[in-house]
Amino acid sequence: PHPLPQALQSQGHTVTQTTEALEVLPAEVQNVIFVTDEKATATEQCHWFLRGVQRLVKQTQPPRVWLITQNVQSVENELTEVALEQAPLVGMVRAIALEHPELHCTHIDWDSHTPAEMLLKDFTSPTETQIAYRDGKRYVARLARSAIRHQLPSTDTGQQLQIQQRGTLEALTWESLARTAPQSGEVEIRVRATGLNFRDVLNALGLYPGEAGALGLECAGEIVRVGSGVSAFQPGDAVVAIAAGSFGDYVTTDARLVAPKPEGMSFAAAATIPVVFLTAYYMLCKVGGMQAGERVLIHAATGGVGLAAIQLAQQAGAEIFATASPGKWDVLKSRQIPHIHNSRTLDFADEILAATDGEGVDLILNSLNGDVIAKSLSVLKPEGRFLEIGKSGIWHSSQVAEVRPHATYAVVDLMELTQRQPDLIQAMLQELMPQFAAGTLQPLPHQVFVRDGAIAAFRTMQQAKHIGKLVITPSFSPRPDSTYLITGGLGSLGLRLAEWLAQRGAKHLLLLGRSSPSNATQSTLEKLKDKGVTVETLKADVSDRPTLANVLAPYLHTDAAAPHPPLRGIFHAAGTLDDGALIHQTPEQCDRVLAPKVQGAWNPHQLTHNPQTTIDLDCFVLFSSAASLLGSAGQVNYAAANAYLDAIAHHRHSLGLPALSINWGAWEETGMAIDPTVRQNLVEKGITFLPPDAALNLLDTLLISSKPQVGVMAMDWEKWVRSGGSSSLVQDLLAQAQPNMSRPATTVRSLVQTLEQTPAAQQPQVLANYVKTQIARVLGTASDTLDLEQGFTELGLDSLTAVELRNRLQTDVGQPLPITLLFDYPTPAALTHYLTERLCPEVEEPAIEEATVAGNSTSFSLADPGVDNLSEAEAEALLLAELDRLNQDEE
Repeated sequence: PHPLPQALQSQGHTVTQTTEALEVLPAEVQNVIFVTDEKATATEQCHWFLRGVQRLVKQTQPPRVWLITQNVQSVENELTEVALEQAPLVGMVRAIALEHPELHCTHIDWDSHTPAEMLLKDFTSPTETQIAYRDGKRYVARLARSAIRHQLPSTDTGQQLQIQQRGTLEALTWESLARTAPQSGEVEIRVRATGLNFRDVLNALGLYPGEAGALGLECAGEIVRVGSGVSAFQPGDAVVAIAAGSFGDYVTTDARLVAPKPEGMSFAAAATIPVVFLTAYYMLCKVGGMQAGERVLIHAATGGVGLAAIQLAQQAGAEIFATASPGKWDVLKSRQIPHIHNSRTLDFADEILAATDGEGVDLILNSLNGDVIAKSLSVLKPEGRFLEIGKSGIWHSSQVAEVRPHATYAVVDLMELTQRQPDLIQAMLQELMPQFAAGTLQPLPHQVFVRDGAIAAFRTMQQAKHIGKLVITPSFSPRPDSTYLITGGLGSLGLRLAEWLAQRGAKHLLLLGRSSPSNATQSTLEKLKDKGVTVETLKADVSDRPTLANVLAPYLHTDAAAPHPPLRGIFHAAGTLDDGALIHQTPEQCDRVLAPKVQGAWNPHQLTHNPQTTIDLDCFVLFSSAASLLGSAGQVNYAAANAYLDAIAHHRHSLGLPALSINWGAWEETGMAIDPTVRQNLVEKGITFLPPDAALNLLDTLLISSKPQVGVMAMDWEKWVRSGGSSSLVQDLLAQAQPNMSRPATTVRSLVQTLEQTPAAQQPQVLANYVKTQIARVLGTASDTLDLEQGFTELGLDSLTAVELRNRLQTDVGQPLPITLLFDYPTPAALTHYLTERLCPEVEEPAIEEATVAGNSTSFSLADPGVDNLSEAEAEALLLAELDRLNQDEE
C-alpha cells in the first residue's frame, strides 16, 4: 500500500481510497490525489488521468487536484534513471493547470527515500505547483535563462583553457595562444574531445600537491602535423592520446603517447579511454599481476578509473569487491558486481571479512584517504598488493610496512610515468586499443559538455555528481562517412533539418515519413542529391517497432565500407496534432498523438541501445515542444507526448548516452502562424514566433551543450503570466527582466560600495543575500532554496567547494580570511554575522555563540585555541581532512 494515505490520516485528514474516479464527488471532498501506478504503461497512465480529471471538471465545486509521481523528474541534473511510463503525466498536469485553473493542479514527484510525512506540508500549506523530493530534500521547479554561447575555434591560433587565478573555478577562461609546431618524434593533434580528470580540478583550485602543469591530460582528435622521424601517423588520422595541455583546439605531444582511434567510435567516447584505462591496466595487470580467481577491492568504483578497473578485473576472472556511494549502486548492479559496499562509511571492512571468511582480498585499488586506508589494509591479505592512485592524504611506505610488512605497496602517478617511460605507455596502448576495436573492452559512460560549459564540467566533477567520465568537445559536425536519421523527415520541418545537416557536412541522410514524398518534397530532395548528398526516403511508421527494426538493420554496424554507412545520429521530429478541449478529449485522440512521440522515440533508442546492440551515436535529438514545459490549453495530449521526449532525454543522459530534447516555441510558417486568429491569440499571451532558419541555426550551439533538455522560445513572460501561466515557474526570468533589480555584488568594489551606500540596519541582509549567492554559485544551486541555519556539510560543501567558497569571499571582501573560516562559522547565518562584524562596524550584532559540528560519532569544538597556532598549510590540511571525513564522496 502507498504510505501517503496513512500519513494524511495520522494528521487528522479523512482519506478515501479508490481505484476508479468517482462519478459524483461527495461535497466535503476538497482534494483529489492521483497516485500513479508504477506498473502501468504510459498510455494506460494517460487514459486513467484523463478520465479522472474529466469527471472532476464536471463537478459543481471541483476539488483541488494533486498528481503524485515517483522518480519521473530530473533534479539538479542528477544521473539517475527516469520513470518513463509516468512522464507524459507531467505534460498533462501542466496543460490542465492552464486550461482549468479552478483545479489548482499541483504535481509532486518523490522518491522512496523520502518519508511520506514530508509531503504533508505541501497539502496543508500549498505554495508551489511543481515540487520534487529527493532523499528528504524539497525542490521546486524554476526555468532559468540559458547561458549557452557558441564560438568557433580559430584556424590560425588555438584557444586553450587557462587558469587566471588558482583557487576558484570561475577563473577558468579560454585564451588564444600560438600553436606549437611538432618537433622530432612529436605530432600535433586537432582536439575533438578532451577527458576531464580530478587532477585538472585540483589544479584549477590550487590544491594539487606539486606541479600540475597545463590543464588537460588526454584527448581524441585528428593528426594535423607530424614531426621528423614520425612514420606511424599522418595528417588526417583519427587518434587518442595522452597529451598535457589538451584543453584546447590543438595540442602537441610525443608520438609514443598516441594510438589510432577505434573505427566507428565517437571522439567523445574515445576521450574516455587513455588516462583511466592506462592507470587501471598498469596498476592491476602490470604492477599488481592480477590473476583469475583473486579477490580485488576497487574503491570509488563508479569513477573513471573504477569503471575501467571493473572491466579489466572481469576480463581477468577476478572476484570484485567495490565501494561507491549508495546513490550509485545501481550502476554497479547493472555490471553484475557481486559485492557492493558503501564508500561513505567504514563498514566495508567488516562486510568483506565476513564475506571471505576472514581471509580478505588479494589486491586493493585505492583512491580514497583518511581512515579508509587503515580499514582497507585490515582486509588485505598478508602478502597482498595495495595499489594507490590517490593524490592527497596517502600513506608512506613505512606506514604501510608497520601494518602489512610483507605486502606490496605501489603509488603511481600516470603523468609522471608518461614522462619517465613513454615506451611503456606506447606498449600498453598497443595492448589495450585493439581490445576496444574488437569490442572486448568498452569506452566509459560519459557526459559531454560544450566548450563554454567547461566550468560546469569542472564543478560537476568537483561535487562528484557524475558517473564515469566527463568530456568537453569544441563543436558538433556531422561525419561524412555516417548516416543520420530524420523521423518525420518528409514534412516541412524534416526537410529543413535535412538541408541544415547537409550544409554542415552530412553526406548520407535517411528520411522516414508516413506518406510518400510530394512533388515539392521531391524537388527539395533532388537539390540535396545535386550537392552530393545521398538521401534515402522510406515510407514507415516510426512507432511500429518491427517496421523500424527492418529499416534500421542495414545501418546498425560500425563498418564504414559497408553499402550503407553506419548510423551515427538520430533526429526525431515526427509528430501529429489532435487538439481539443480537455472535456472532449478521448483516449483515441490521446493515442494518436502519443504514438509517434512515445513509441517513436523509444523504438530508435532501444534498437540502438540494448544487450545485443550498442551503437555509438554522436547525437540523439528530440524535437519537443514548449507545451510540455509550460502547458498548453487544448493540447493535453500533445503536452503529454512531448513530456515523454523530455524524459527519455534525461533517461539517456543518466546512461551516459547522448541526448537532447528541445522544447521549441512557436515557429513561423507553421499552421498556427498562418491562422491570423490563432496567431493573435498567442501574441496576446506573450508568445511570439521563431523564424525556422534562425531556430535551426541554434542547433549548432545546442548540439554541443551538455544539457539534456533546453527550451528555445521567444516569450514575453509578463504577458504569459498575466494570461494564466505559472508565475513561480518563471519568477527568475521575470526578475532578470526587471532593469532595476538589485544584483549580488561579486567584486571588492561592488560589494564594499554596496555596503557603503546601504543604511546600517539593512547591511546584514545585503550580506546574507551575498553569502547565499556565493554558496549557490559554488554548489551550482538556486540561492532561494538555501537555509541560512543549515550546516555547510548538510548543504553539500566538501573540502574542494569549501576552499573555493573561502577564496571567493576573500577576493570579494578584499581582506585575508582565516583558513578555518567555515569551521569557526559552520552555517551561512554564522558566516554572515562574522562578515557583518568585519565589514559593518556600525551594526550592532549579538554575540556569536561558540559553534560545534558533529561528524559521525565525534563532536569537536571549532573554537579550539590550538587551531590559531597552526601554520596556514597545517590549517588547510586539517580543514581538508576534516571536511572530507564529514562529507566524503568517492570521486
